Amino acid sequence: MRRLSWQRIAVLAAIPLLFAAGCAEEPSSESSSDEITVGVLHSLTGTMSISEVTVKDAELLAIEEINANGGVLGKKLVPKIEDGASDWHTFAEKAQKLISEDHVATVFGGWTSASRKAMLPVFESNKALLWYPVQYEGLESSPYIFYTGATTNQQIVPGLDYLKQAGKKKVFLVGSDYVFPRTANKIIKAYAAANGMTILGEEYTPLGHTEYSTLVGKVQAAKPDAVFNTLNGDSNVAFFKQLHGAGITAAAMPVVSVSVAEEEVRGIGPANVVGQLVAWNYYQTTTGATNDKFVRRSRPSTALTRSPPTRWRPATTPSTCGPRPSRRPAPPRSRRSRPRPRASRSTCPKARSPSTARTSTCSRPPGSGRSSRTV
Repeated sequence: MRRLSWQRIAVLAAIPLLFAAGCAEEPSSESSSDEITVGVLHSLTGTMSISEVTVKDAELLAIEEINANGGVLGKKLVPKIEDGASDWHTFAEKAQKLISEDHVATVFGGWTSASRKAMLPVFESNKALLWYPVQYEGLESSPYIFYTGATTNQQIVPGLDYLKQAGKKKVFLVGSDYVFPRTANKIIKAYAAANGMTILGEEYTPLGHTEYSTLVGKVQAAKPDAVFNTLNGDSNVAFFKQLHGAGITAAAMPVVSVSVAEEEVRGIGPANVVGQLVAWNYYQTTTGATNDKFVRRSRPSTALTRSPPTRWRPATTPSTCGPRPSRRPAPPRSRRSRPRPRASRSTCPKARSPSTARTSTCSRPPGSGRSSRTV
């Protein structure tokens, strides 16, 4: 069973008001007068499904909650779901189908910048609206796209600030071979040049790549202080497992990742990433009464029938912590054994300052309002 990563949900809180403004005048011609059809377009198959299925689930949860509160202008939202199949051209084709055949009022979709750029001319030519839900490299603006994720100054640069503060001046760059990683690395190299840091290497692999022994060898030979990782999709699973298999630990050579969150960690295996660093907008374990209430409310959702998520306590700034491999929940036993429920544990401290309680990005110096997060 796949577990939802709730970090994908936070950005959806503002959707009802903005969505109402975008769709009020042109409801779907094929929907009933009491319904508004919206498109949900993500990779449900292929290398990016490890990340995008949870985004789809989060959007269905948001639609469910909006409908439970009266819908938009008294109308019920009805999702039309399509699979981008981790293929840029398929995203463009499915976007056109949703607009011209399904007559959706708006579309929530994409993950990779390559998929977004493939869909951009479709939405612009049809004067339709796309909600893009995750981080991106910036350097693009369209009146037909709501960019709801972090840009490099909100994610990449704070991660570099953390490495600089920690004295990690020699960095090796590893990324997937498409728009976001290559653009992000240009920004990283400019930052390094301006801040006395050295880039020892820069390597790219295709999306879905799984053989990293050669690349891991290059990283070991370069002997960097840290690795900055812009891999996406299930390539992260192979990379971290082979990195761990080569005996490279976070203590000796930390890896900062910008597309790894709770769902990806589940696929990688916590034992393979203990102590590693991530820069991300939201975690379901963010402390605070508002988030606790949100997570409790979200779990019973009929759109999100998942196994209960492992609880991860967020770290203070700075920190190196992670779940103990020996404490991971045991596989389900037979009914006869009737095991008692066991709470998962973490080595992270409980304390956290009020200024960092709502965010989990990695990381500005203490007191800046951003927090260090390790997995």
